[in-house]
Amino acid sequence: MHKLYHIKGVIKLVEAYLVQDTLLIVMERIESGMDLQKFIKERGCLTPALTRHIFRELVRIVQECHAAGVIHRDIKPHNIIFNPDINSVRVIDFGSASYFQEFYDDPRGSPTFMPPEMFRHRRCNGVAAETWSLGVTLFYMLSGRYLYENCKQLNELQTKGIPFPMDVPMQCQDLVHDLLKFNWTERISLKKLRLHRYVLHLVLPSCIVKRQARLLANIRANYSSVCSCL
Repeated sequence: MHKLYHIKGVIKLVEAYLVQDTLLIVMERIESGMDLQKFIKERGCLTPALTRHIFRELVRIVQECHAAGVIHRDIKPHNIIFNPDINSVRVIDFGSASYFQEFYDDPRGSPTFMPPEMFRHRRCNGVAAETWSLGVTLFYMLSGRYLYENCKQLNELQTKGIPFPMDVPMQCQDLVHDLLKFNWTERISLKKLRLHRYVLHLVLPSCIVKRQARLLANIRANYSSVCSCL
């Protein structure tokens, strides 16, 4: 944790004591805010602007941790503390964290945020696995639900696709797809992720915006038509 002390948004280690065979760790006390999972359950899905802000901060923190030689390995809403009063984002619980190495063969973290290669091969690239967890976390912020809860549901994603809520912008959907490539070598890099149009909130050309609006209108019209026939 001392390697991460300089990073804004990482919970701080105050002190550590070795008492006989037990390591006692004293962490910083966060006075206000709640974990993102609880925040979303209580208040519903986040606004597009707030989702972008939290995700942008999360990506920055993760990238700076990697630059310091540490991989969190358990990125999920429960380990993100959000303070709505000042819009601050903090990452906590580094109990599964590891010093940087290219590959890991010891499963850590929550199964609902693990990448498919860990289920299938019991081995994953550290950065690519963290990228996958960011993608699942972003989906949770957009929808308020888990993308999958078991290996069967995870495998179904590869054939059925990602079930986005209807109001998720195409720009954001594209990013989630880039993060959740089943082939880990094809996932977007963290460097490119921070420069992604959605994260930077760049304005799309008007012709693309109109085309996406027409597509969304057609989807909604078809959905309403199906519902009226039921």
